[in-house]
Amino acid sequence: MDDEDRSLPEPFEVAEALWLHAYQTLAARLPPATDPPRPRPAAWPDLPGAPADPDAPDGGLPDGGPPSGRSAVPGADGPPPPWTAGPPGPTPPEDGPEPDHDTAPAVAPRPGPGADTLPAPPPGSPADAPTARRVTGRLALLREFPDDRPGAEALPDLPDAPAIARALRPLRRRVPSATAYELDEETTAERAVEDGFWLPYTRPATERRFTLTLVVDDHATMAVWEQTVAEFTAAAEQSGAFRDVRVRRMGPHTPPGGEPAAAVLRGPAGSPAELVDRTGRHLVLVLTDALGPLWRTGAGTRALETWAGAGPTAVIHLLGQRDWHRTALVPRRVRLHCPRPGAALAVAFPPEEYDPFDPPPADWTAAVPVLELDADWIGRWASLVAGEAPDGTDAPVLLLGVPAPEEEGEAESGPPDGPPPPTVQERIRRFRSHATPTAFRLATHLAAAVLDPRLVRTVRHRFVPEAQPVHVAELFLSGLVEEPARGTAARPPLDFVDGAREALLAGAMRADTARVARSVSDFFGARSPAARSLHGALLAPEEAPVPRPSDEELPFIRVELAILRALSGPYLTRAHRISSALESTTAGASFTPTNDSLVHDIRDTHVHSDTGGPSMTDTTASQHQREEGGAVNGTPAHPTSGTPTPASGTPIPAGTPIPGQHAPGVHPSRPPHSAVPAVWGSVPPNNPNFVGREDLLAQIREQLLTGDTSAVLPHTLHGMGGVGKSQIAIEYVYRYASDYDVVWWIPSEQPAMILTALTELAQRMGLNVGSEANRAVPAVREALRRGEPYDRWLLVFDNAENVEAVRPYFPTGGTGKILITSRNQEWDRVARTLSVDVFTREESKALLRRRARDLTDEDADRLAEALGDLPLAIEQAAAWQAVTGMTVPDYLRLINEKIAELMLELVPSPDYPMSVAAAWDVSLRQLEQRNPAALQLLQVCSFFAPEPISRSLFNNSRTTTIAPELDEVLRHPIKLGRAIREINIYALARIEHRHDTIQLHRLVQAVLVNRMSPQQQADMRHGAHLLLADANPNSPGSRELWPRYQALLPHVVVSRAVECDSPWVRGLIRGMVEFLHMWGDHAGSAAMAREALEIWTGKFGAEDQQTLEMAKWLAFTLRTLGEYQEAAAMMERTADTYLRTAGEDDEGTLDALIQLCSGLRLRAEMARGLEINRSVYERSLRSFGEDDPASLRAAHSLGVGLRLMGLYREARAYDTETARLRSLTLGEQHFDTLNTLSGLSIDIRETGDYLEAVAHQEDVYARYVTHFGEDTPASLGCARVLAVCRRRAGDHAGALALSEAAWTKFANRYGHDHPDAVACAANLVVDLRQDGQLRRSRELGEATVGRYAAKLGEAHPYTLSARVNLAITLRHLDEPAGAGEHLAAALPGLRENLGEDHVLALTAAIGAASQYAAEGRHEEALELDRATLEVLRRDHGEDHPTALACATNLVLDLRALGRDDEATALHTETLAGFRRRLGEDHPATVASASGKRADVDIAPVPF
Repeated sequence: MDDEDRSLPEPFEVAEALWLHAYQTLAARLPPATDPPRPRPAAWPDLPGAPADPDAPDGGLPDGGPPSGRSAVPGADGPPPPWTAGPPGPTPPEDGPEPDHDTAPAVAPRPGPGADTLPAPPPGSPADAPTARRVTGRLALLREFPDDRPGAEALPDLPDAPAIARALRPLRRRVPSATAYELDEETTAERAVEDGFWLPYTRPATERRFTLTLVVDDHATMAVWEQTVAEFTAAAEQSGAFRDVRVRRMGPHTPPGGEPAAAVLRGPAGSPAELVDRTGRHLVLVLTDALGPLWRTGAGTRALETWAGAGPTAVIHLLGQRDWHRTALVPRRVRLHCPRPGAALAVAFPPEEYDPFDPPPADWTAAVPVLELDADWIGRWASLVAGEAPDGTDAPVLLLGVPAPEEEGEAESGPPDGPPPPTVQERIRRFRSHATPTAFRLATHLAAAVLDPRLVRTVRHRFVPEAQPVHVAELFLSGLVEEPARGTAARPPLDFVDGAREALLAGAMRADTARVARSVSDFFGARSPAARSLHGALLAPEEAPVPRPSDEELPFIRVELAILRALSGPYLTRAHRISSALESTTAGASFTPTNDSLVHDIRDTHVHSDTGGPSMTDTTASQHQREEGGAVNGTPAHPTSGTPTPASGTPIPAGTPIPGQHAPGVHPSRPPHSAVPAVWGSVPPNNPNFVGREDLLAQIREQLLTGDTSAVLPHTLHGMGGVGKSQIAIEYVYRYASDYDVVWWIPSEQPAMILTALTELAQRMGLNVGSEANRAVPAVREALRRGEPYDRWLLVFDNAENVEAVRPYFPTGGTGKILITSRNQEWDRVARTLSVDVFTREESKALLRRRARDLTDEDADRLAEALGDLPLAIEQAAAWQAVTGMTVPDYLRLINEKIAELMLELVPSPDYPMSVAAAWDVSLRQLEQRNPAALQLLQVCSFFAPEPISRSLFNNSRTTTIAPELDEVLRHPIKLGRAIREINIYALARIEHRHDTIQLHRLVQAVLVNRMSPQQQADMRHGAHLLLADANPNSPGSRELWPRYQALLPHVVVSRAVECDSPWVRGLIRGMVEFLHMWGDHAGSAAMAREALEIWTGKFGAEDQQTLEMAKWLAFTLRTLGEYQEAAAMMERTADTYLRTAGEDDEGTLDALIQLCSGLRLRAEMARGLEINRSVYERSLRSFGEDDPASLRAAHSLGVGLRLMGLYREARAYDTETARLRSLTLGEQHFDTLNTLSGLSIDIRETGDYLEAVAHQEDVYARYVTHFGEDTPASLGCARVLAVCRRRAGDHAGALALSEAAWTKFANRYGHDHPDAVACAANLVVDLRQDGQLRRSRELGEATVGRYAAKLGEAHPYTLSARVNLAITLRHLDEPAGAGEHLAAALPGLRENLGEDHVLALTAAIGAASQYAAEGRHEEALELDRATLEVLRRDHGEDHPTALACATNLVLDLRALGRDDEATALHTETLAGFRRRLGEDHPATVASASGKRADVDIAPVPF
């Protein structure tokens, strides 16, 4: 080329220049960024009535960028540039998966249909500009909903958002754009060379195939899901799967003229038809909770029908599948196919899903899948729509356009009368029984608030941070919330039905109620005078002015009234003032005051109290319900007449139930089931070499399908070891997994293994229980029995050899199935049994030839005959053949030679034929030659349980000495891996790489043990013990380490580690005993401790240090189990041994003496126990100092002893100092610190400061719940103390709710005879009497007396105290003879045990005097009351409430004898004392003023 030619540019240079020009031109059009990038908001702003954000920039965008789906380039929405010439270049493929890199189009695509916009701002506002009107609604997320906590960051409501974004990736397909073009550089350059003209050539740019419109239901209940919807929107955008993501809101609209309700899209384009796109490139996802009128009227389903006929449409149901049947959308299960990407879905009805009572419709127009908001559900739908599921998928769908059934005579006959609506009390009870604890706790908080969506979110995040929107939805489904009539815009969108708010507050902690009330005041104080005054009303109820009633203030006034009545005490006066103001104003005329008896109004009521109080009675909800109101769950709060049905097309008035009838075309049916189990766990991997057994599998399936549905009848696979029972069960589970919602594998050789499996199942089922077995196991059995949340379940109890030990863990009912594998024939008595025999010959040959393909049929037949067709032996022999290639005659010769040797060395085993032992021995000898350490590893493992052994067990043994070859392998991970690989080659163990475990079959273990000499057995067993000791987690109280203890436990038991002499192994046993107790397996802990104590005492003597430690643990566990006499005797023996061997000042001795004090209390030797407490405390101070944990433990025990002897003032002084030192030494939230603080609450209460005690204990209880959980035994024990404090402070309803909850949980978890359950029952007897439930109080009181007598004896103070409480109930039941009998035994008994001046004896004396008065023996009553009052005033003070109660009774004695002047003077003095101590409105003060005789109960002080 000459110089002139070289002056021209090369083609690639021209292409680069054109590309650079296009890039710079586009970049110049982009507006410069002036603000730093902002994070994406997390919630939706456009809720009804939400205020505008005053800080938003005028006409600007929240994130400083253009709205999604709009181009930032002027003219980008126009046609291709006019300078484009020539034919287009090569066209991209029509459709296909996304390439590895993204190519940005040169021109942005044109907006699709239905672009979302914000409503126009008011005229004259700064935002009234064209640019502001173009801003899409989803770019203003949560600007109007700031979190009122400074610096607080809301937890995500959609924690699996990244997984959902990944699940949408199948939709990331690219197609040629119809509107955007890009420069075809290659074609431009080629044509320039060919034609000599530099004209640019273009081609269609590629773009995402799909756009997505999210249609959000705008019903009031959807407000709680705004953050969830926002996070889902962000996940959809970040997935990169869509060309555009738009958000629209949809609600119902009832046109005039009686036409049917229709769905409308909020915004300028109101018709759902605006979203119709028949190109197959537009997806519609509807997000809803299906509770609103949009679905009850059928308007929503008609919109779905419109969209589904044009393109892929689905509903994301925000509630869990278990609750779908309670909403207006209940789909049916079908199989869906998508013929091509973006096409309409084809429907098929699987035969197994056919329901003769609800057959599929014959005709429909569209099928819309219903999805959970879950990555798995959304991923399967995305794969289906993208055409990546050629076999289709099972899914629940709504079949739309189904003709409505014709009903004759419908016009003539009105709707049948339904059952009467449930009362509020019934709804509360139902809600408490069905709701999760978190949902109920959240409901008690929200009852103190206006149900404004923003405030609901604030309360949830601040006070119940673990709550999610689904917990709010549980409240909406409870029937306790309604959508009230919209009189003014000031009304909240939702409100509680009448009586519900008060009933929920009765079960709330008063401190929580006050905290929420302060939040309400802070949240709305700037806008509402009534809300602003609420804060002052809490601080000074008498001084704060009463808010002026008006329509705008009425919601806040009603909330304040309910809060004041719930807080009771000094707040009741203000409550009466507010109630009077409401009744006397016009604005309050529409307000229906709540029935007094439901909200703790104690005036003019019959009094039964420990020191006087109201008798509570149930009040039906119909007394409190508004006629136009309705409940969110679809049951009207009050029956109405003449209400038009949705099908009639008549407008539905506000205040009607939220989810009423099912929408037209949506027929209710059973909840749909998943194609794969929702809960799947612990199932071993399926065997890839499984052969045969088809007849057995068919029989199992037939039995499980045709079993009795009225009870759970177990089905058992029975056979000798090695025949493949477990393998058959595994194969069945994998084949028919889709039949079940829950499939759970339960190793059952030991009870602890069953507990472990069921505890994990409870967690996986989301039962909201802790990790303690005694909490989780009863909960999971009950959930399976009820079929909630899953009714199709299969439990496999593997290796269940002990019938009586396994049966208690079966669910007692339900629609699930139980499959058992066992060698025990006794299962024939209680189960349907299938016998499992060895392989058929053809099955044996099939397995042999699958593993060793060169075997001839004849050789396989000979080998199977020699091994007796035992599946386990066949598997091992097949592995031998595959590895060695030895001919079958040579192998059989080796087996025969080995049989001859083994006959001389071993006793034949009944578990397997000698030929099997010989075949295994051949493999073991070969393994020994190749890798001696591998054989030794097997020998050690033969003493473990035939359960998976974690490989980590061998990684902690670097200093353990077992055998030279094995020791070296254990110190080198590579050599250990090689040894395990050698074992796997010969099929001598099952290696599971997924969990990194090794497992030996019990028959292989038996062969290994039998071929070892006694000395080898002892050495290898000891080696197993040392490996277990090296793996000791050494922290039984740490919940995060409990799985490690659970994994070790079966091997500790089977290896007989309890017999090992090593102190390290004995330390492991001690840790296991402690772990079992902490975990909740108290019986298992006691059994292991008892066995260890017996063995160790025989081996090492009773004075051995570790033996003594085990004795203390056994005594402690026995006391927990209620075995009081044995526990007390063991405590005394242990203390005597310590004193004899270690001396008085030894730390172990002092600890044993503290435990002895507990034993003496069990024997009613309170005085002797207190004497020892004082001595131990003094010696601990001398030896360790006041702030040492040992001294603090002694101080705490001293406080308990002082309380039990009635020395509350001294106990209060000690406990105050102990709590202070424990807070400094251990921390304010430490368990021991909180334990002492709970005891201090009792001291404060029993010294007469009732109001201070309840405030103190409310705080302690809140800290227990926060740090240990609501349902732990420690928190329940704290709740028991708090219930008594509430009762003494006058909060009888709160006391009853808490007391009954604690008793129910203890009884359900441990049984009614458990000590904690009995103690709770003793308190509940009093609370039931206060509530007027006298007969139930008597029944529970009699049972409590019987249980105390059986465990502690007739003369124990606890038994006698229970008799005093029961006598009060009997006296109110007009059964004086029974009451007198109990008091005749209790009073002298308490005086003899505790002394005449003990407060319990004085309390019994008050009861006896009341009994005398009831019998007309007024002189005796006067004498006894006068003597009792003298001692009470002397020892406890004149203003002590118990002394004042006794004085009240003395006044009545004097009046009965006609001594009115003395009575009046004493009454005046007593009333003044009550008012000073408890306040004017305390139930005891009111009772005394009204001349009611006081009943003083006894609350047992915890040991």
